[in-house]
Amino acid sequence: MAYAINKLACEDILVREYRQHGFPATIVYFSMVFGPHNLIPDREQRMFVRLFRSSPVLIPGDGTTLGQIGHVYDEARALRLMMQNTKSIPPERRMEFRIGVNLGDVIVDG
Repeated sequence: MAYAINKLACEDILVREYRQHGFPATIVYFSMVFGPHNLIPDREQRMFVRLFRSSPVLIPGDGTTLGQIGHVYDEARALRLMMQNTKSIPPERRMEFRIGVNLGDVIVDG
């Protein structure tokens, strides 16, 4: 629960700084991630487990919920491309730095 509370608090700070000072920030939501070394298989891979067992796939709410399922490699690539795209940020407001993301055995050279 602390993770969720801290994540929301961080997002609030980023949005406030953007609104008050024009701080460039992007918040990315990945609803379901699958791939090697998944630490929470009951949560993030529950749909695949149910399909494998020939059980019905549960959809929350009234059935109109849209879910996005992405492989960790594809989502890591998307994040890398976003971080490399600085065209929408004026040069005087850019913070260029290297960021490390723990992706297990994901290695991107480039």
